[in-house]
Amino acid sequence: MKSNISQVKLSNASIKELDIREARFDCLELLRCEILGNSNLSGSIKRFLFNDCINTNILRIALEDTEEVSFEDSINSGRIYFKDFPKLVEKITEKKNEQLLMLKENFRQLGEYDNEDICHLHYQKAKTKEEKRYYIRGLRRLLDWISGYGTKPCRTFLTIILLILIFGTAYYVVPCLQYQGVSGWIECIYASAITFFAVGYGDLFPATLATKMVSLVEAFSGVTMTSYFLVLLSRKVIR
Repeated sequence: MKSNISQVKLSNASIKELDIREARFDCLELLRCEILGNSNLSGSIKRFLFNDCINTNILRIALEDTEEVSFEDSINSGRIYFKDFPKLVEKITEKKNEQLLMLKENFRQLGEYDNEDICHLHYQKAKTKEEKRYYIRGLRRLLDWISGYGTKPCRTFLTIILLILIFGTAYYVVPCLQYQGVSGWIECIYASAITFFAVGYGDLFPATLATKMVSLVEAFSGVTMTSYFLVLLSRKVIR
């Protein structure tokens, strides 16, 4: 406790209890170790390497000023609690995907769903960077933009509002896109919303072929985006 140490490396050890609190380390490396009991790590540890290890109990991690964290090839059959995990996740290096999957499952079992979503988001972003096909990478980035890979329903809701405004403005500005019985920008937005949500009151209808084609595109986008939003919202509420 409250120690100031340059570097510690433990390998091939069975550790009953690891208690490092309010300490300062340049590097703490555990390699092929097994954590058997409740353990605490806190303080300023510049590099924390927990590689090819097994945690079988409760491990609490509260690190400050960390520059590198690694859980490479580690197995967690216990529980790992983090303080300020959103700040720590940015420091994970090397084989990031498998580490994020391990931590994602850990948070799911703990019921820490916000941290689980953070792991999922970073995992999907890493997968996007690794994708070689440009069109798939573009689609994945679009999915990130509209929903944060399924973790941000509010972003999807804002996308829905934006699409309604874009289509409504197009109906108002483009001469060949006209609705019968519609005049003014507000009524164009109303026509766009009715089309987007496939309500179909019957008080207005497309006046040109071009409008009909654009309306089909908007209606398909509306059904798709609305269903997607409801799935994401239900997932948040049910959890």
